[in-house]
Amino acid sequence: MVLLHSFDDKNRHCEVAFWLIAGARRHGLGTAVVTLMISWAMRELDVLRVELTTTPENAATQALADRLGFTREGVLRQRNIERGRRVDVVWYGLLREEWLS
Repeated sequence: MVLLHSFDDKNRHCEVAFWLIAGARRHGLGTAVVTLMISWAMRELDVLRVELTTTPENAATQALADRLGFTREGVLRQRNIERGRRVDVVWYGLLREEWLS
């Protein structure tokens, strides 16, 4: 599953999120679907910035963000609650001019 959420119409940005079942991982599918979604958002929705978040332990998502040209912008300490515990969130951003260059 891939989706866009947390739209900010005034500032023209949103967040991309994706989930893959275990059998679909490590085949490039995540990279492919996130690439398509970002391209669509920038072209059709005129988005100027796409954000992506993950946890510090999620090396695969961090590698995907790096491959696609996202910039790691920081860590939000204990921002979310996942599975009953507070977790840090790694925040990434991708600007339209970085994507289209």
